[in-house]
Amino acid sequence: MLIEEAHGNGARYSKACEVVGISHRTLQRWKQCGLKDQRKGSQKTVVRKVPQETRDEIINVCNEPRFRDLTPYEIVPQLLEEGRYLASERTIYRILRKADQVHHRSELRVGHRHTKPPERKATGPNQVYTWDITYMGRTVRGLFYYAYVVKDLFDRSIVGWAVHEEESEKHSRALFARILNGGKVKLKALHADNGHPMKGDTLMALLQKLNVAVSHSRPRTSNDNPFVRRESRIVELFFEPVVPSTAPTGTCRGSNPSV
Repeated sequence: MLIEEAHGNGARYSKACEVVGISHRTLQRWKQCGLKDQRKGSQKTVVRKVPQETRDEIINVCNEPRFRDLTPYEIVPQLLEEGRYLASERTIYRILRKADQVHHRSELRVGHRHTKPPERKATGPNQVYTWDITYMGRTVRGLFYYAYVVKDLFDRSIVGWAVHEEESEKHSRALFARILNGGKVKLKALHADNGHPMKGDTLMALLQKLNVAVSHSRPRTSNDNPFVRRESRIVELFFEPVVPSTAPTGTCRGSNPSV
């Protein structure tokens, strides 16, 4: 003990205790009770601590070719079958972790590169259209009419619309065939959500023939088109039931009325 060593060299107990941060009375009490250094942070002997020789042996065993790919929960039973016991599973884990040999061993998934989806931008009219189909109330509860609405992304004007009794890709194709007028309107891109009428083969064939690029919203999300959902929601909530015969189809460029 440092105090005893200092006292043996001629120092007084009180001065030596003052240097190490305790009082002389504390040192006397430790001696009477047979205690050693009880200061906080002092080095203490841990009786159950695994000796360094055993630690080295555990690391060497775990790094053997037959054990290198096994967990401690698999290593310990195999060693017991051979009549050997080095430590418990948790103790082996702590020793391996301290030696920086505990890592995630499951098969790592191949990383996927997440890129920002392409954005549609319009600098003038008739460059990018966006469209959607929304429900419209009928006089019969549980039955609906369907409003097909096409908007110009540049000025948000409605360039075409139609009302039908069902959702169908044939109605979608007929609407765009009329709006694009056989290619006279040089549309660059058309954006929609992932609904079936928006991705029908007949509609896609028409757009491909007219060299119109097609984009859709989030995968596996059938109703997600922020460009027209606001107007569609207004129609769903506030419009009175309509009859298709009163306004079956039309174009609204210029006056920009609602359906």
